[in-house]
Amino acid sequence: MEPLPRGAQFIRSKIVWEIALGIAGDPAIPYYGNRDVALIIGNGSGENLRPWLRMSPGSPILVHAVVRSHANHDEARRMFAGLGPSPDG
Repeated sequence: MEPLPRGAQFIRSKIVWEIALGIAGDPAIPYYGNRDVALIIGNGSGENLRPWLRMSPGSPILVHAVVRSHANHDEARRMFAGLGPSPDG
């Protein structure tokens, strides 16, 4: 595997990726549990993100939903901000 480019952004991205894999790959989570991961690459600042590429290793239906961005952006924004899931979700 090639080494990561240098810089704080790539280090943070690697840490977030490893956390996501650690959570989704937890053997205590049942097969039907929260194991799906979506990856968005884009340009962002503050609360704004302009996605350039969306990917997911899930089923074709899930991948199409991620690519069309039917994923719940409010939920993703709350998780990214460290606020956790929404109270009603």
